[in-house]
Amino acid sequence: MPHRTQQIESIIQNKDQLFRQLGESIDMVFWLRAIDDGEIFYLSPNANKLSGLPDNGAKPTTTGWLALVHPDDRPAVLAMDATRGSQYCNSEYRIVRPDGEIRWVQDESSPIRDSTGNVSCIAGVIHDISTRKNSDAQIRVLNQLYAALSHTNQALNTCTDELTLFNRVCQIAVELGGMTLAWIGTCNPATQRIVPVARYGQHQNYLNGIEISAL
Repeated sequence: MPHRTQQIESIIQNKDQLFRQLGESIDMVFWLRAIDDGEIFYLSPNANKLSGLPDNGAKPTTTGWLALVHPDDRPAVLAMDATRGSQYCNSEYRIVRPDGEIRWVQDESSPIRDSTGNVSCIAGVIHDISTRKNSDAQIRVLNQLYAALSHTNQALNTCTDELTLFNRVCQIAVELGGMTLAWIGTCNPATQRIVPVARYGQHQNYLNGIEISAL
């Protein structure tokens, strides 16, 4: 099969071009990084699409990407980054684009070894998983609401007085419904003001002196 052999040889000879075409066509970010100084020497074009950074021809840097990582996720990403040269890494974290939009990404990388077994560089891919993460968050919220409604129905049947019921509903809203603070107020007929009578959760000082009119 000489023709087949020639095709394979042609692919091998043009592997660099093939590699770049692959990196530019797949719907993810592909990168290569030096093992000694951490310098990025290849970053696929989708990096600009994902990060929201302008394609101004500037040389990409590891520091530049880390600057996009959400502050709450940065310590874990830095810890993972320190181990990339010795092991396979896989992490999910958030980046904050220049326009303020938050994207969830999955970041995978592995050290690449040469024929002598020494690590020559680090290769990685970054996927945009925002859609899945947002769907998961919506499902969690719905599950919390269903659980809160179920326990509220139980409280309606078991609580013997109004104040006990109100306190229990506030507790359910925070512990099962995912709320930070929950409160229930009743209307004072004389002043037509809503007065908090039950509360549960954090930042309860917010309710001190609050004035809400029923009119």
